Parts: sequence; structure tokens; C-alpha cells
Amino acid sequence: MRLLQLCPNDHPPFAQITARYADALADLGHDVVTVFVGPAQAEPVAGAVYLNVTKAADAPDALRRWLVSEPGNGDFTAMIAHRYRAMRTALAVQWGRPILCIAHEFGLARSLRRQLWLRLFARHVRFAAVSAPVQQELASHLKRHVLELPNAVDVAEYQSGLLSREQARAELGLAADEFAVGVVGRLHWKKQPAVALAAYKKAREDNWRLIFVGDGDERSVLDVGASEQADVRFEGYRTDAQTLYRAFDRVLLASNDHEAFSMVALEAGLAGVPIVSTPAPGPMHVLQASAAFASDASPDALALALKAEPIAPDVNDLAERFDVSALSARLHAILKPIPVNERT
Repeated sequence: MRLLQLCPNDHPPFAQITARYADALADLGHDVVTVFVGPAQAEPVAGAVYLNVTKAADAPDALRRWLVSEPGNGDFTAMIAHRYRAMRTALAVQWGRPILCIAHEFGLARSLRRQLWLRLFARHVRFAAVSAPVQQELASHLKRHVLELPNAVDVAEYQSGLLSREQARAELGLAADEFAVGVVGRLHWKKQPAVALAAYKKAREDNWRLIFVGDGDERSVLDVGASEQADVRFEGYRTDAQTLYRAFDRVLLASNDHEAFSMVALEAGLAGVPIVSTPAPGPMHVLQASAAFASDASPDALALALKAEPIAPDVNDLAERFDVSALSARLHAILKPIPVNERT
């Protein structure tokens, strides 16, 4: 097949997610073109097409123009649409081929208005979800079968790029005797970085350090809470964040119940670093027994989990479930039955 992979933007973690989909589909012998609706956030993804649209309403026209701009641009067998907006864009241009829509978050069909629209205009779109909790929620709203299609990592490539503990700690300026707690990823309301900071304050001891690796809307609020703490540092957004996990004695996840997956949980687990997490559905689905889960999402509960004995992640189990080869197998089972002439 020649497949079009459409995604609203390449913001983390979608540059990585779409790259792994391209790898998995290429392993199956498919030709894949990745198209991002929005402009590149930083360095463009190699080989991807950017429509450079900044307003969602302009996306269908931009996609339509690209599809007819050169011979062969529209010659696709099927589309993989990441998130609701990509699917809407495809249907708005009267895409007449099969669509597989991937739900990366809760709520894709939660509103009655969306449910009605999907039943009227997306009857032949196939849906998949990145985790079992999202799958169950979406199936309950759509009243139809939803596939499970988790995000993936090229485990061998990822692990080969990890810095050693000594190298990573040197990169972050950590002394050998410091106990380092890492909060990695976007400073976003779903990640609850303020809760992570509050939990750390309750649990910390004299030689502890809290390192935030990432940036986002919650940064200014955290600066107020941490401005006078010499043991709290903000590294900001780093392109090498994936290489640094082994610098930490614990990776702390304070996500709320809106967290549908958790690439940070997967990456930290594959790095072999003990993880402390809230009982959010995404991290629990990814890590299962491979983390210390707090009894609830409060700072007090997270602080207790931080002070408890660490739980070593099951690296082999995570690699088996989330390697790009597992994604290839799932996609093979999903795409094989799609006839070339099936209409949406």
C-alpha cells in the first residue's frame, strides 16, 4: 500500500510517534508519506511534508491543494489520521479511501455533538486508541468496536542512545552523592508539575535535587513556587532529554486522569529507572507492575511513594509490548483486511 499519515503538528511527542509509525509500516513493505498540518516546531522531521497551516479552518483547503499540486500526491491507498482534527480534515476534502483514526487522548467522542457527527459522517472510519482505557471510553461513546494501537519506541535504537548514569549526571551537573528526582516532559496541566513540586517538597532530604526537563505553560507558576529553592532546577526544553534518564534516582510522574498514555513512563522504564507515579490511567496501562504507584494524585501520596523502596521496571516486558516490531505486527493485522477499493 501507499499510505498517507496525517497529523495536526509535530509537537512532542508526535514527531517521534509518527516516525515510529513510518518505520513500522516500512517494515511491512508499505510506502508512507507523513504530512503535518501545522508548521515545524523546531527542526523539521526529515522527509515529512508541512502544510504550514496555523488556523484549523484552513487545513482542508491546504491539504486539498497539496494533494493535487503534483502528480502522485493523491495516489494513496489509505490514511492513518492521528487525532480527531486530522480525521476531520481528511473527511472535509472528501477523502474517498479508508481512514484509520488514532485516538491519542480521552474525549475524542465524549460530547453528544461529536458523537452525532461521527455517526453521520465517519461511519466507515476505523478507530484505534493508544491505550486500553482510551479504547474502552471511545467504544462506549461510539457504540462500536475500537482497536488498541499503543505508541511505540525503537527499543534498540533508543537504548543505544542512552547516556550512562555517570555521563548523564555530568551533563546535568549532579554530584555523585546527590539523590536526583526527575520530572521530564511538557510543563502542561495534564502533567501537573505543580503537584510534582509539592510532593518533592514534602519528601526531600538534605542531599535531594529536583530537576525539571521540559518547558510549557506551567513554567511561570512553578518559578514562583521554586524561586528560593537551590535544590530545584529547570533545564527547559532539551533536544537530548531522551538520553538523560539514567541521571535520575527516580522519575516522578504527577499526571492527572486525563493522561491517556505516557511516553515518559515508557522511556524511563526502558532506561531501567525507578518510577513513582500517580494512578493515572495512561501510566498505569504502560507500566503495570513496573512502578511505585501512589494511592491517589495528591502531593502527600506521591511523597510517600517517593520515600518508599524503589520498584525496578520490567524492561523486557516493556520492550516486548512497545517495540516498533510490536506496532508492525498490530498494523499488519489491521491493514491486511482493508480492500483497496473500500470507500469511507
